Amino acid sequence: MPATNDSSSNADRSLASVSQYAQGANIAAGASPGLVVKTGGNPDIENYDALDLSFDVSTPKALNSPYVVIVCRYHERNTPPGVVRNWIYAKAIDRIDFKPRRVHFLAGGFTPGFQVKSLEVHLYDNGNEVATNLSSKRVPLTRDEAFEYVKMDYVSSHKGATLPAAPAMGNLPGDLPSRLAQGQFKQAFYVKVSKEGIGEGAFLDKTCSRRVEDPYVESMFKGIRFKPALQNGLPVDGVAMVKLDQLMM
Repeated sequence: MPATNDSSSNADRSLASVSQYAQGANIAAGASPGLVVKTGGNPDIENYDALDLSFDVSTPKALNSPYVVIVCRYHERNTPPGVVRNWIYAKAIDRIDFKPRRVHFLAGGFTPGFQVKSLEVHLYDNGNEVATNLSSKRVPLTRDEAFEYVKMDYVSSHKGATLPAAPAMGNLPGDLPSRLAQGQFKQAFYVKVSKEGIGEGAFLDKTCSRRVEDPYVESMFKGIRFKPALQNGLPVDGVAMVKLDQLMM
């Protein structure tokens, strides 16, 4: 699904709410649709069915922090006609450029004999949806709601891990590359990050005793969402070290 540069899609990127999808989901007891297993793994096919999805993606303009949101509406066998359930899954993927990249998902947990009624694949980069030849319809999704999916995926993928907080997504100022080229902001910054992944202040030292007084830097960090620190797999308050030149890579 090659990404396009359709300027008319900008208006479609004014994203609203996906709660209509999530609130409508009614998962059968004992089933866990959306459990994605790695390629070569096997979902519990004895008790549950699976959704196997793959596609190629490329773009003339590189996407450094892409992720996909998949929305599936399905009907379970032996349920009344017209009863449709919803499954939403978000997954960060590797950097995308002009070379086609194969993306593959194998999701178990569906009841045997389920029927897919509709399937939508949406591509995002840094919180903004990217127009593709598969995305004539947009998932209404605010940046904060998109981040919730990214955060849930991060936590579920690092069960039992202990990790520091790290930047996840955000909109950086357009003039930041030129400022970095002029030698500004070479030092590391330290951001207090809540267990919800929200930055709560930028500092110049690891102990967070010297607060950043530059309004430009403070404003920039307010627009960044972070992967929360993890303690034995559970989100906790933490500190993220950030080097702005690395964010541009």
